[in-house]
Amino acid sequence: MDWKGCWEKDNLPWHIEDAHSKFLLHLDKITEKKNKAKIFFPLCGKVVGVEYIELALKHPTLETNFDGVWDRGGLEAVDVDQRGKYTDVMKFVMKRGAGCVLEIADRSEEEGPPFNVSAVDITQLYDLKAPPEKVDYEPASEILKSMNVDGMIYYYYKIQS
Repeated sequence: MDWKGCWEKDNLPWHIEDAHSKFLLHLDKITEKKNKAKIFFPLCGKVVGVEYIELALKHPTLETNFDGVWDRGGLEAVDVDQRGKYTDVMKFVMKRGAGCVLEIADRSEEEGPPFNVSAVDITQLYDLKAPPEKVDYEPASEILKSMNVDGMIYYYYKIQS
């Protein structure tokens, strides 16, 4: 089943109930060990927030700059021709020096979504001076094999804004 088909059938094997183990493992890389860091989770799925009081929306604690980003498949979900816009938003919401860990699936360039994203792509899209640091990897989970990803590897890259 393809990604769109999973959403249409409400079969979302990538959704997990608990904090992602790789997020917990690499949290210090994202936050640089800051306490009370604000972390952005782009394209995080079924998360909705609603506020009724206008003053709450204008409160200074609701700034748009984050201390870190956990991008679990967001960049690879975006159509190739929209990636520049996506990373522009990511760069905008990240504080200077903020850490970001990206989960990227090792896919062939012909497949998607999720689409193939290379270290070179990440370097160019985020205007990095050096390639991103590969900090981890893992094979696709058993539950994701229903999406024809048997043998696929997920790589985790760290970048600094």
